[in-house]
This record gives sequence, structure tokens and C-alpha cells, in this order.
Amino acid sequence: MTTKPPDTVRLSRADATVSELVVEAISICVGAEPTDLGVTLYDVVDPDALDRLFGVQTDGTPRVGGQVTFSIADCTVEVTDETVSATPNQLA
Repeated sequence: MTTKPPDTVRLSRADATVSELVVEAISICVGAEPTDLGVTLYDVVDPDALDRLFGVQTDGTPRVGGQVTFSIADCTVEVTDETVSATPNQLA
């Protein structure tokens, strides 16, 4: 029996970098291992820039606000200061 991927994957931004969470969310969204996606995050967005954009500020305080949305691997990904979500494009 095959498991149907969830409609929208939402991950809380706790103990991982934004780029790691994006890859995890995409992987869950399409139901495939990260190495089997057929595309890398670098193909669409600079993961280091994404991590810096949503990482802590130089004084250690969290950044507040902001949103980035992009499509990758048949998913629409949305990153905010609180969550990373991935929705299959047919539902987005």
C-alpha cells in the first residue's frame, strides 16, 4: 500500500536551518527522499542566502517578518519567520 503525501506540509522553524527544513518539507510533500527529488535547492534559490535572510541577526535576536515563496519539484514553498510550508502545485 502506498502512502499519499499530505496536501500541505508545515514545519516549525525550531532546531534546523531554513534550507534544511525546505528540503525536508519538499521531500514530505512529494513523498520522496531528498536525493530522489530530481532537483536541488540550489537549482532554484541560494540556500545560504535563504538561511541568512531568515537567520538570527548579528546581535543574536531573531528576525521578525518576511516571506519568500517559490516553486520547486512540483511544490510551492513558502518560508516565513515562523514556518516552512510546501504545497503540491495542483493545490497551491
